Amino acid sequence: MAAPSIFKQLISSLVQQGYQVVSYDGPAHGLSGGKRTNLVQWMHVLEQVMQEEEPLHAIVGHSFGGLNAALTLSRKNVHVPRLLMLSTALSAPVFFNEALRLFRIHPVVMPVLRQLIRQRLKEDLAEMDLHRYINHIKADKIWMAYDTTDTLAKATEIDDYLQQYPAIQSLRITGDGHFRIMRHEAVLQGVLAVLADDIK
Repeated sequence: MAAPSIFKQLISSLVQQGYQVVSYDGPAHGLSGGKRTNLVQWMHVLEQVMQEEEPLHAIVGHSFGGLNAALTLSRKNVHVPRLLMLSTALSAPVFFNEALRLFRIHPVVMPVLRQLIRQRLKEDLAEMDLHRYINHIKADKIWMAYDTTDTLAKATEIDDYLQQYPAIQSLRITGDGHFRIMRHEAVLQGVLAVLADDIK
């Protein structure tokens, strides 16, 4: 899950291997309508897709899409045999704080902004953090690929998370960053191997 154009090479590899692929633009992404979106919307859309397309063999999510997939599988009554996360953000609150820092928003206004977000989403942003769902992602096999040079999904944070969630298998690469990881040969081969492997 992300813009399908980012997944072009991976989708081509999957189709060549005989898989049927369901790909869509998330709300306010790519060709989907709207200019604004949030994780609550994304979780609702993914839940609908899973119900309409079931049974799914796997979900592959990149960045925000990976976080959305993991949160949906943790918080909703849905399950998938395999979850694959590529350059995945682990925490909406951390992402939000980084965005505020990037735009030089004064720390004094952050509590007010969080309250506004809570009122709008009817959700506490703090609940959208994968650290709250250790061992609660409803997938039989979970695999994560990430890059040490990624400045958006930071490798040090992912390393720490993987230590807390040892059931997740992972691939750590260097040099391709947040987006080019989608074309990295070892990542493509890793995805295919996880999809083909028997669940143990």
